[in-house]
Amino acid sequence: MTKTSFRWVAASKAESKNKMSKFLIINADDFGMSKAFNEAIVDLLENHSISTTTIMSSAHAYADAVRLIQQHGIKDVGVHLTLTQEGYPEDSGLAYGGLTIARSLHDNYGNFFTLDKFLSSKIPSKDISEEILAQLNQVFNDGILFTHVDNHQYSIMPRKGFQGWHCFYKAYSQFERTHEKVNRGFRCAKGYQIINGTNTVAYAGRKLMPYLKFQNKRHRLITPDQVIAYPYFSPSSVQLFDTIFQSIREGVTELLVHPCRYFKGIESQNRCWDNLTNQYAHLKQFNADILRDKYGIDLVSYRDMINIKQKRLT
Repeated sequence: MTKTSFRWVAASKAESKNKMSKFLIINADDFGMSKAFNEAIVDLLENHSISTTTIMSSAHAYADAVRLIQQHGIKDVGVHLTLTQEGYPEDSGLAYGGLTIARSLHDNYGNFFTLDKFLSSKIPSKDISEEILAQLNQVFNDGILFTHVDNHQYSIMPRKGFQGWHCFYKAYSQFERTHEKVNRGFRCAKGYQIINGTNTVAYAGRKLMPYLKFQNKRHRLITPDQVIAYPYFSPSSVQLFDTIFQSIREGVTELLVHPCRYFKGIESQNRCWDNLTNQYAHLKQFNADILRDKYGIDLVSYRDMINIKQKRLT
């Protein structure tokens, strides 16, 4: 992979000329889910079609993802905190569990629960915090100086009375006690947009935002101004990407995607296979130059976003 980075220097020059005020992070989730996900993500990074990715430390192809990070010198990697799975069959090769042995988090096969079962279960906060901490430590100990954090299926979002945010901040506090405190990016939607009649992201709500803002400031977690999730269950198309890119607002936006390379047998392993493989194919038709020239958007990383945010304060 080339060493080209979406650095703040280029973005600041553009902003200073008042020609570019729209910054976009395109983050590929699920790095480590399988080799097909890994290969698609690395290809898109090399093509400058995406700018960052987040790795799943408990998924089956995690070791392969770490190898690719080292082999290609990938720098803009975050932690994709994983507490749930999609309900894949045990023999699919895609079902996975956690790093801890907490029985409360796993089914009889040792896999995570699906999101609905997870949220409705009486899982001790201690078990959740310890699993989050284990995943942060796993990535860091494998030599990945992760630049940002997000979470799979919004499983730490407060729903049905579940206070996953508290578990996350507790775990992150413990992580900071034994590691240098640095600014990192954090996916935390401050609101949502409606695109094609659909809410684009899970949103914590206005009542919780003051608490999140306080905790993020306390832990030096820098958040995008807007977050957009590419629709997971709807058909993927170049036109939908075009609609999203045209809707990007001023400031820093994150678009989260889930690209996967097609392989024989994927139809029986992943019920959303056509959406995910099409995301990969359609994203390859865009890159940093096209985003800038056609849409007036600068493709940036989470590291760039931190610099952009700090620049605003000076």
